[in-house]
Amino acid sequence: MTFSTYNNKFDSKGSTFQWLSRDEKQVKKYEEDPWCGFVCSSSFYYDLLQGVQKANDLNLIKNINKEYPILLISGSMDPVGGNGKGIKKVKKLYESVGLTKVDINLIPDARHEVLNEIDKEETYDFLYSWISDKIK
Repeated sequence: MTFSTYNNKFDSKGSTFQWLSRDEKQVKKYEEDPWCGFVCSSSFYYDLLQGVQKANDLNLIKNINKEYPILLISGSMDPVGGNGKGIKKVKKLYESVGLTKVDINLIPDARHEVLNEIDKEETYDFLYSWISDKIK
């Protein structure tokens, strides 16, 4: 129910999971996996909301080392993150408490699963470069 509108902007091609990736093979693998695509329990949603609340708790965010590098990465067409709006909001939140090394990478046209996209090799290369540059 909660994820049903995520597919609205995409040609469904008979699938309710086109919002995950542009890679048809990955979408098919997801659909065929018995551990994917099921209706989540109310306990799952409770835990998810608890996690979101903690991730946005200013008192907890203030305790993060101000110099610690943080990467926020998303597809520019990811409906879960509001097509990039969500990670921009998180960046502003983190910077509002003095975090100074918050980077964003919005992958053009990518959807929710950026590591299962048609251009995933470019994303892997970007991640390797970012980690190599930031983590020393």
